[in-house]
Amino acid sequence: SFLKSLEKASGIIETPDDMIDILRLYTDFYSLSGKKFTPLIAQTLNDLGYDETYSLTPKNSVSIPEDFDRSIQILDDSHIRLSRPVSLDFGGLGKGYMVDKIATYLSQKNITRFLVSGSGDIFYKSTGQPISVGLQNPRDTSQVIGEIDITGGACCASASNRRAWRDVHHIVDGVSGTSTQEVIATWVIADSTVIADGLATCLFFCDPCNFPSMSFDYCILDKDMKVHYSKGFNATFY
Repeated sequence: SFLKSLEKASGIIETPDDMIDILRLYTDFYSLSGKKFTPLIAQTLNDLGYDETYSLTPKNSVSIPEDFDRSIQILDDSHIRLSRPVSLDFGGLGKGYMVDKIATYLSQKNITRFLVSGSGDIFYKSTGQPISVGLQNPRDTSQVIGEIDITGGACCASASNRRAWRDVHHIVDGVSGTSTQEVIATWVIADSTVIADGLATCLFFCDPCNFPSMSFDYCILDKDMKVHYSKGFNATFY
């Protein structure tokens, strides 16, 4: 309901703490991704057919997101300034953020081993016991292309076969307003689920070296079914 209210608002808006946290994260990702990763992608997705009724019918004209830095200014821990009404989509970070919140709660309750699953986003804590995570084949979801063992931390995945229609899928470049066809799946391992979640989207249209301030390992599966992965992504591929 808060996000819907921003579609009719402008000026200084009192904003929940969690929203401020997410917007600050988006500010960082927006800059590092060359403005390709933005919460203002909402209107573009709507124009492409991923709208409230799931019409899956693109409009004749698809809007490109406005500049995030000009549209939204974070004033303090509870207020933002909108230069105009905006539609926001937190899908690139929201699930990872909530997984982290749940994981923090469980840790504060002194639970030493748990797994929080947000579908493609997971956080695992243990006292050293590994779990095996399958890397699902986006072209045949009954198969995996490999697996990786983790003893703790976050593992997030994104794939172009999810929420796809016509020649479009839900991972949209905020500069071009189009869905990349070069990458079909990504996996990211990091200490934070929200960071891994954002990176799993960004790596569809950004080079991993764009994010030097973030500590992570990754695997990228391209349209030719070739994998590109970091040295620390110790997976077994089939």
